[in-house]
Formats: sequence, structure tokens, C-alpha cells
Amino acid sequence: MKSFRPYVVLLSVLLSHSGCEDIIDPNCNTMDPVNELEWITELTRQVDESCNSVQMSLFQATYKRHTVFYIQVTDPLAQVVFYVELYDCDGVSIKKFGQNEQDSFYDKVTDRDTIYSCVSEL
Repeated sequence: MKSFRPYVVLLSVLLSHSGCEDIIDPNCNTMDPVNELEWITELTRQVDESCNSVQMSLFQATYKRHTVFYIQVTDPLAQVVFYVELYDCDGVSIKKFGQNEQDSFYDKVTDRDTIYSCVSEL
């Protein structure tokens, strides 16, 4: 009878290596990034300052398997040129999407979730 032990060991090694890919940004291991990531205060300030003229929101999303944050105009009445700048968990700008890259942005930036916003009172 043939031993299955080598196959079990090989399978265990393969599974343990594939599991490493699922670990995303240990620095972003937070349930409340707005209150727990100090650098986000600047982004929330920008969102609040925009409220008098246009509604903006702060989003958390995934880009290339990493957690990212960005601000975007979310006012349905505003007509603006598309522009989004992605920040990593340390607040470092990692990618900018310009006016001709809207489709690429929506293809590559997934799991978008609003984590902070304001509503204009105009």
C-alpha cells in the first residue's frame, strides 16, 4: 500500500503558502479607520470643508489586493472632472486616476465603502 504522507505534506505546504496571499495590509487592521488612523483626519477635514459647496465622501476600498482610501465628489448635482487619488494605509499617495481613467478606476478599485461623508446644506 502506498503512503499518502508525502502528498499530505505537499498539500499542507501549498495551502499554507496560498493563505499568505490573503493577508492584506496589517497596518489597516482596524474596524474604525476614521478614528483609528491619525492621518485620515486631514481627509475628513477636506470632506467637511467641501460641504458648503458640494457633497464629498471618504471611501475605503481595495486596489491590487491592498486597502486604500480616497475622497470623491458624491453630489449628484455636481458636474466635475473625474479625479481620484488613492492613499495606502500609511497615508501615502499610491495612484491617481484622471479624467480619462474612470472606467479603469471602477474596474481596478473594488469593495468600495463610504466611511465618512457630509451633506451640503445648500
